Amino acid sequence: MTPRYRAERPRQRPGSLAPPSQLYALSALNDRGELTKLGRRMAEFPMDPQLSKMLLAAEKHGCTSEVLSISAMLQIGASIFYRPKERAMHADNARVNFNKPGGDHTTLLHVWNSWAETNFSTQWCFENFIQIRSMRRARDIREQIEALMERVEIEVSTAPNNVDGMCKAITAGFFYHTAKLQ
Repeated sequence: MTPRYRAERPRQRPGSLAPPSQLYALSALNDRGELTKLGRRMAEFPMDPQLSKMLLAAEKHGCTSEVLSISAMLQIGASIFYRPKERAMHADNARVNFNKPGGDHTTLLHVWNSWAETNFSTQWCFENFIQIRSMRRARDIREQIEALMERVEIEVSTAPNNVDGMCKAITAGFFYHTAKLQ
């Protein structure tokens, strides 16, 4: 008698289709499994559904420029910071200087805005221990998403002091990553 092995289910790869339950929770599918109006708008963007939901929610809060930058930074797929062994303490200090209250998303936005203020300087990245290749990739992604936003008639609006609106937009896409502390 030969032993029987149970085949494992393949794990979902990044960039693969989201499960229907996730799309339903994001209001992209209705209870019959059909795309909603919001789902059709989300499908215009070639990114994870939670990122497209976050971007569309930002339109309602008037902070699409900031959320656009955050979503581009999240799509890089690699760390933006590097830490050379010989200058580890300097790299750690530089990284701490970018930390912002509100979490990783606002920290990524702070890094993006700081780099943009220097006119996308390579030297600035070197001085702040930030990987220039990752930042250039984020800039390319941001430009592509911005062009898509124009095509689907989403106005790029900015509200740099509207942290509450940014947090609401982020939560709209990533609500299932939240927990209540007791």
